Parts: sequence; structure tokens; C-alpha cells
Amino acid sequence: MSKKPNILFTDDEKTFRNIMTKELTRMGYNVTGCGSGAETIEKMQEKDFDVVILDMNMPVMDGIETMKRVKEMEPTTEVIVLTGQGTIENAVQATKLGAYDYLTKPCKLTELCVLLQKALEKSPVQKLLYYEIGLVYLRLNQLENAQTAMRQFLAAAPAEMKKERAYAEEVLKQNPS
Repeated sequence: MSKKPNILFTDDEKTFRNIMTKELTRMGYNVTGCGSGAETIEKMQEKDFDVVILDMNMPVMDGIETMKRVKEMEPTTEVIVLTGQGTIENAVQATKLGAYDYLTKPCKLTELCVLLQKALEKSPVQKLLYYEIGLVYLRLNQLENAQTAMRQFLAAAPAEMKKERAYAEEVLKQNPS
């Protein structure tokens, strides 16, 4: 039995957040709801999330600032951005900063679920990519870069990847010459 994906849903509109959290939970996801960017950062420090669904227009810490912090904390966590005031500029800015995709509110639950599933499919590939990048750096004798990539891999890789995790840990034990 595979684990249910952990989703963090952040929107300052309480009714919308509650409805979407309830519907996504009903569909089989482990969903945590947040009402602000600060609360999102707090929750990310407590638990690992596979995908963050994030409203762009929130008071105090807006979606762009929240997304920057999410990506700094967990570069492999995918972010889907939602906004009630969708503009091309917002979409471009969000994707440049690492958003997986962008939807305008009100969005259809089916549209969000399609994006969510695609983002979840990308996540394991991205984690393995850090490992592969580390191997390339090792072949190029760039130990520091290899160690950085392996640290990113270890931070995101599931426990089932025992062989890869063990090798990454060995790379981290090496001393740069």
C-alpha cells in the first residue's frame, strides 16, 4: 500500500480553503489547510509536503513571497499557484520562481486534480535527478558540487531508495582535495 500524498492548501479565504481541503481529503489526499503564508512556512517546518497549493493574493506575506520561502526550504516540493486576479504577469512571475503551474480562481476541482496528479508524478523524478546530477559531478571530479546535489537528494529521497541513499551518504563523507 502506497502512502497518501501530503498536500498543503493555503488560502486566506476560509470557506474556499475548507471546501477544497474537504474535497481533496475525500479524494484520498492527506490535506493540511493554512490561512496565511506565515502559517504555511510554519507547517513546512513541522512536516514534509509533496505539493503546496498556494493562493497568490494574501495579506502580509503574499503568494510570491511564500513560494520563494517554500522553494528555499524544500526545492523539490511542487507548488501550484491559485489566484482570483489572474494576469499573464503573475503567471510568468510564478513559473519563473518555480511554480509547477497556475490556475485562476474559481477553478474546477477536476482541473486542480489533474495538475495535482501531474505534480505528484514529477516529484519522484526530480528527487532522483539530484542523485544523477551528483553522479555526473563525481565523474567530473567536482566533489563539492556532487555533495551539494547528494544533500538535496537525501533531503527528499524516500527511505525505499536504500542503495542510492547509502551511496549518497558515502559521497558526503569524502573530503574535498
